[in-house]
Amino acid sequence: MGNTFWVSERRSGEYVKMSNGLTNVFISTFGLAATRLAGTDGERRITYWVLEHDQSARGIGTVGFTLAEAPFDPASFDTGREFLLRATAAIMDRSGWETLNYAPNVDILGRAVEEFTGLVQRVTPMDLDTAAMREWLAASGPDEPQFHGFPTCPQHRVFLTDFGCHPCNDGQWSRDTS
Repeated sequence: MGNTFWVSERRSGEYVKMSNGLTNVFISTFGLAATRLAGTDGERRITYWVLEHDQSARGIGTVGFTLAEAPFDPASFDTGREFLLRATAAIMDRSGWETLNYAPNVDILGRAVEEFTGLVQRVTPMDLDTAAMREWLAASGPDEPQFHGFPTCPQHRVFLTDFGCHPCNDGQWSRDTS
């Protein structure tokens, strides 16, 4: 089954597919890298949004997304996209990997990161689904961690979501697909 990640619904031919195990590893390593890089609330919000795509809470094979729905600030779209590009590059610099209880398969993860980076490079301000962004923010409850200073997991130093720490949750998965 797996998960699919798109630029936007209008550009459905531009996508990356990942197995469920690879999705967990990708999102965990993205979260590790992005949390360490995030310097603005906009960058923290994008990181938090990606980390919310947690199969341990939402179900396996159900966390694919379109980049057009990410909470980019349309006024500073280029800055948000550059942040995503820096974060995906930092995955392959192994940022935060020392906190994991497994070693990601660099070859498999590297291909996924390369393909995902291509999606990020292709997303444009015209792709943004601002209604989806507003809906996501409106659906966020006042008790969610993003409204309380973006706390982090003490073990992994990654932003916590309503579902907890993605790498901690990811620990329940087998590493044979990573």
